[in-house]
Amino acid sequence: MKRYLMGNSITFTYMFILLLLLGSCRKSRDVSEFVVDYPYETKVEYMKDTIKLTDISLNDPSENNSYIWVKKNGQYYDYDHLIMSMEEHTEYFSTRMYSESPIKGVYMIRKEGKNLYSYKTYLEVAPHHWKLNNAIYYDKSYRIIKFQDMFACDFILKK
Repeated sequence: MKRYLMGNSITFTYMFILLLLLGSCRKSRDVSEFVVDYPYETKVEYMKDTIKLTDISLNDPSENNSYIWVKKNGQYYDYDHLIMSMEEHTEYFSTRMYSESPIKGVYMIRKEGKNLYSYKTYLEVAPHHWKLNNAIYYDKSYRIIKFQDMFACDFILKK
């Protein structure tokens, strides 16, 4: 009987250590998926100091696009374009070419609440008439909460 109990105790200890080791092994990537109306969704992968976003068309995979944001000096950039920051108010202007016409854009990062920040892009659609193009809401850990698009569609976290 004593030998049986000792064998179970050792087995239990090994199982506990195995479960502890498996539980402590964490993947280096964390993935969130956002959906709007079928057939579109956006997959967000968090990989240390990099965030990869993939726009997915469930009907036509050739339309999929990926974007990589890299953390530099505590802020996330898409190349040299600031995307996410913890500074309360950041804004900058840019002119881009869309369909061979220059479109003025303004990019704003704002602190919306205690733990909520936003990155918004406004485009000048007519002289002195600005319209929201898109917005990204994120928390102080740089976790994306919501996407908003100019088509009045909200991308919400897939449950």
